[in-house]
Amino acid sequence: LEFRRVLFRSGVATIIKMSGHSVYGLAAEVDDSDIKRMDVYEGYPTSYSRKKMKGYVDGVKKEMIVYIANMKDWNAPSPAYLKAIHKTVSTFWEVDSFKDFYNEF
Repeated sequence: LEFRRVLFRSGVATIIKMSGHSVYGLAAEVDDSDIKRMDVYEGYPTSYSRKKMKGYVDGVKKEMIVYIANMKDWNAPSPAYLKAIHKTVSTFWEVDSFKDFYNEF
């Protein structure tokens, strides 16, 4: 997603609009039943809002659903949460530099 950045609100990941930044993520085709399951997992609509945005998959612009944290506080994530993110991300991408990400907290 262009012009977005990953930040942590109340210790959980979210994205915000920020000029000059991009967010990389995993894209998957989903149907209505998948979205309902994701809503439960993400705590929609209490913890996260669900929004439609445009993003790129293999250079092709697509409509996507993203979850944005509703919390207002900005807190550092727990080490366990960061490790869970690292485990997921490293499944799909080279993340040797991800250790630098940990140092921000």
